[in-house]
Amino acid sequence: MTRTASPAAALPSSRSEFATGWPILLGGALGTGVTGVHFQVVGAMLNPLHTAYGWSRGDAAFALTIATVVMSFVHVPVGILVDRFGPKPVLVPGSLGFGLGVGLLGLAGPTLWSWYAAYAVFSILVVPASAFVWMNAIARHFVVQRGLALALALVGSGVLTAIIPGIVLKLVGSYGVRGAYFVMAAGALALTFPFALLCIPREMGGAGDPVHAPAPKIDRRERWALLLGPRFWRIALAVALVSIWIGTFSVHFQPMLTDAGLTPAAAAKEALFLGVSFLVGALGTGILFDRFNPRLVAAGSYVVPAIASALLLGFHGGFAFGAVIALLVGVGLGAPVNVLSYASSYYFELRHYGFVLAALYAILAISIGIGSALAGSLFDATGSYQSANMLLIVASLIAGLLLLSLRGAASTAPQVPAPAG
Repeated sequence: MTRTASPAAALPSSRSEFATGWPILLGGALGTGVTGVHFQVVGAMLNPLHTAYGWSRGDAAFALTIATVVMSFVHVPVGILVDRFGPKPVLVPGSLGFGLGVGLLGLAGPTLWSWYAAYAVFSILVVPASAFVWMNAIARHFVVQRGLALALALVGSGVLTAIIPGIVLKLVGSYGVRGAYFVMAAGALALTFPFALLCIPREMGGAGDPVHAPAPKIDRRERWALLLGPRFWRIALAVALVSIWIGTFSVHFQPMLTDAGLTPAAAAKEALFLGVSFLVGALGTGILFDRFNPRLVAAGSYVVPAIASALLLGFHGGFAFGAVIALLVGVGLGAPVNVLSYASSYYFELRHYGFVLAALYAILAISIGIGSALAGSLFDATGSYQSANMLLIVASLIAGLLLLSLRGAASTAPQVPAPAG
């Protein structure tokens, strides 16, 4: 497959895209980062929750499974609303609900059912402010440098992934489990609502290109055809498999390191390496998407998690070895999400972007929940994460092969030169 560049007049310049779209990128980076790290927050909270309420890791992590099941039913209706009305009318009230949802988690406990109930409600409130809505705004504006723009939006996630374990430990130490969630709720509200209100345009034309405006009417038969097509299900299955890995490492990576002999403080320091490489994975795939065959870039990035899991099978402590693993885990966490956002705009028409990305995010969410719960259950049953990592190696390799089998691109895919392959 060879793609040729469109005439210069048909596309905006990359400079003009960033000159007019930097507020959208700023809001997207903050919104995506803040709403996307609640899994890492739970990972850092596993030990404090056990200390405070006596919950096991598997019991506490199961809340994410419940939440992601609920989220899977909310994503698609929200995606349809975004396609119809644009991202801003969804993000503004959504960011308010998200802040309230984080505060609600602080009211949970000491009973386990209250924790599950709080996360179920939180999962409904977080979806209208979650990453796929912010990404929708970015994809509608950027054409020539869409891969890089979507990757830059993940900068916030990378930074927060690096620092959130340390922040959570300090907040718990200062305010306790409940107080920590209340402080995080205030921060979440401050970092999302003003930027949704001020940075996202009401009408989302893409750098003057009317094709990117919200579609007023879309035939439901078109949506069903997309969902039933083999292209969607290859991507969906690949997303599901790699998201099980993401769910495991988002929640259990810190406990994996401490189980191998690192202190909680040393494990939190390892997260700094994880955050840096998260940015490398996200930005690297974004740059590569704009220059090379997206199929090869996507497939390669989905194999990286297998390498990280393989190294963990032989990890028995040591800060340097842990740092190497953290670097690979960060790439494994950062690249797949960017692949998901870009592939939805490359393999499907942009007027369906909200719907397709929402459907894939629903699969991602429920698979992340399955991964976190499965790893927790396997740990509770075996006393280690070895069996979980062996399963994840196989899942990651299959995901890469599925993406490698994709062919063709949508008519609205970014038209930039790429080699045959």
